[in-house]
Amino acid sequence: MRTNLIVRSSPKTPKRTIPTAPLRAVVMSLGALVLCACGQGPAPDRIFHGGPIRTLNERGEVAEAIAIREGAIVAIGTARDVLALAGARTQVEDLGGRALLPGFVAVHEHPTLSAIFGGVADMSGLTHSTSAEVWAALRTAVGAARKGDWVYAMGIDPILVPDLEMPTRRSLDAIAPDNPVVVVSQTMHSFWANSRAFAEAGIGRDTADPGRVREGSASVRNDPRGWR
Repeated sequence: MRTNLIVRSSPKTPKRTIPTAPLRAVVMSLGALVLCACGQGPAPDRIFHGGPIRTLNERGEVAEAIAIREGAIVAIGTARDVLALAGARTQVEDLGGRALLPGFVAVHEHPTLSAIFGGVADMSGLTHSTSAEVWAALRTAVGAARKGDWVYAMGIDPILVPDLEMPTRRSLDAIAPDNPVVVVSQTMHSFWANSRAFAEAGIGRDTADPGRVREGSASVRNDPRGWR
């Protein structure tokens, strides 16, 4: 199997093809890859070689080396062809047999939830380093709200804030006796609310369990319905 490397000296220069060693369709799968040949454009900033460059294209092809300039892929192919592009300032990195994969950005996103939670109070460990700072953020949000307004907060994370005091219904009642409050964990898998929020949602001690309750949890040991 043979392939062509795409050569372009600048973004405005028409591209031309040069026959090279085996590896076809890599350019198509990674999208408009540009190869800067010696004397035809700036040398790449970085070259990775010495390990399988997995293209993840429809043919599952694997390259030997890849060149990067200004954050963009400018060449991919055999180690001999790509290494020939190195300049005096090119950082050449040997993968030592390790595989290199395309970078994935935002592979697990919830755009709707991001929009909904865009204006909530920030209680995250990315912003606050201590439990006191976390709860001060919620108190500030409650203080800025009108009486009766719902207050939403997000970011509870005991991993990023090791001394974090976890919320209970009673602790949230003390912070916001006149406002419904809902606090969401950083993972968005756990939620806490105060008595005012439960009341406005029509949930009380006698409300039927909506589903399976995990046995052995602190909530179950205190009350079968987790009403603490």
